[in-house]
Amino acid sequence: MKKTLSFLFILTFSTFVFFASTKNETSKDESQKLSKNENQKNYLNFLNEKDYAKKTLQGKVLKIKPKETLTLKVYSQFINKDFFSNSETFILPDSNFAKLLKTNFNVQFEFVSSVEDATQADIFILDSSTDFYKTNIENQVFLNWETDDLLKTWAPYLEKYFKAPLQKNRFQNSAQKYVHGLPTNLTLFSYEAQSPIYNWQLESNYFSQTIELLKNKEIKTLDDFFAILQCIKTPSKIIDLNSQYQVENQKAETKSESEVENEESIVSESLEEEAEIENEEVQTPEDLEKLLQTLNQQDSERKKIYALSLYKDSETNPDHELNIFAKEFVASYFGQESFYLGFYDSKTGKFQSPLEKNSVYIQALKILNKLYQNDLINPKSEKYTKKQFLQDYQNNVAFWKYSPIFQESPSENQFTTVFPEDSSPIIYGKSVYGSENLWTISATSEHPELCLAIINYISTPEGILSLLYGPKKENWNFKKGKLELISQTTQENQNSQIAQYNKILEFPVDFNSINPLTNEKYTFVTQQSPQTNQPKENQQNAKDYNYKNSTIVPITLYKKAEIPEDFAESYKNLSILINTKSHQAIFAKNSADFDKIISELTEECTKNEDWQILIDFFKEEAQKKATFEKFVSGQKQK
Repeated sequence: MKKTLSFLFILTFSTFVFFASTKNETSKDESQKLSKNENQKNYLNFLNEKDYAKKTLQGKVLKIKPKETLTLKVYSQFINKDFFSNSETFILPDSNFAKLLKTNFNVQFEFVSSVEDATQADIFILDSSTDFYKTNIENQVFLNWETDDLLKTWAPYLEKYFKAPLQKNRFQNSAQKYVHGLPTNLTLFSYEAQSPIYNWQLESNYFSQTIELLKNKEIKTLDDFFAILQCIKTPSKIIDLNSQYQVENQKAETKSESEVENEESIVSESLEEEAEIENEEVQTPEDLEKLLQTLNQQDSERKKIYALSLYKDSETNPDHELNIFAKEFVASYFGQESFYLGFYDSKTGKFQSPLEKNSVYIQALKILNKLYQNDLINPKSEKYTKKQFLQDYQNNVAFWKYSPIFQESPSENQFTTVFPEDSSPIIYGKSVYGSENLWTISATSEHPELCLAIINYISTPEGILSLLYGPKKENWNFKKGKLELISQTTQENQNSQIAQYNKILEFPVDFNSINPLTNEKYTFVTQQSPQTNQPKENQQNAKDYNYKNSTIVPITLYKKAEIPEDFAESYKNLSILINTKSHQAIFAKNSADFDKIISELTEECTKNEDWQILIDFFKEEAQKKATFEKFVSGQKQK
């Protein structure tokens, strides 16, 4: 009987339950839409200045605000033990958080330092993956937030705008499928970007030789970028790029005397600057030819360097399902993730086989082979181990890094970030589901409503801004949709507050996420240009972290299905085959050899009886992944 994977096309039970239970409810949630303008408009319909306070702090909350200061006990797994070294059992009194609790709720937090004392706590801040949390969930130690409509009544903001993390808690962190807590490090919008991991970096000592070139040349395409690589490797190539001047007496004779003098002047200045040749007069084509010979001599005498060094995966036990250098180039240039034995495009929600005609994988292999044929890849690295590969970067033999795999080699050198404008590097979005850490409430607390109201308030824009800058109207306010600081707030002051908080707990919302009321980060005071690690003299001319054409990949709860046992052997063999042939293709001596290797690879893969079955399986999994991304972003796939 022919093998089939149809049984794998069904989601796992837990995943299915999660999605089925949340799809109808959360697809209506306007806070998850990808359009910033539409999202802010809908958000403001709920959260405008007239009803904001009523829905988040005043109204019912005022009725339960204690007349005398109430102490709530808090147990946090993340507390810095040094916090208790001076018997500081209460939250730091000079923090904005302490003032917020006292002013708005007439409450103070007392932190308990031991697990034994945790039984007395009202609020817990925990890692949901720990046995401590799982055991206490099973023993019903933590409050069910949906009992008597607690969540809807006392945390309206959470109930409306943080459906995704609450549902995650229901189906992943709760044995009874109830909502018991709110994850930390949250963001409202899936389009917010994490720190980039795909950085095209050039070793600055080498790159500085071509800095003058960049003043007059935009790096729009991959060919432009390769010209830069060639210049770094061979400085004399700058002649061809800067002036396109060739020392040919026959051509010179056809030009006017003024044209010749002008071109000689331009090339002379360029040569003298780049080669650092002093007191050398350049008046004739013969002089230029002499200088060119000097530069070529410098090229031959300098240490042999390359743009890239690579390494070879073991053919019997490959580290990766595809060639690591090709798949990372696809992610950093074409903006597609490796996915099983192929690639997934978040923009379309579709899977692409590596052997499709003109696939991104074959294009990446061809690009790397082009570098090899132009002496930009160290030929010795065809047989390198990973250790030897890393040593080349440590020893400054190779000067270009385009993905995290190159960062494993420690280096004290500075690197300049340079992207061609036609690149579309992947940047991973921030998670609307938050981290594995969460805030929860004791089922035995005498003040569950007050605890829930506090968690709700410090998750709102007003609460977060009060944590960072102090009381509203005293230290800050909104003016025409913009945040206006009334008192002088410096980066140092803000960082001081965050440093205090880091001693004791994690907050529900990421302080560096976007404030939906202003479309700016909450920590806007500390916003600076991204660090490129480049020398000061390079900053004006080098391409920065622009990422204007980047591909944002949202974080979801999707998990790849395991390859079933019946197909595991074929999967492994195909992976080894693709790795082996891909490596050969990169180091092909010419284009004809490259095409032959790709043809052989295609033929051998398609001969495997399980190849098409696996491809169909990958496509089905891609559809599932796209569904999860659609759920997170609220954006229909094309």
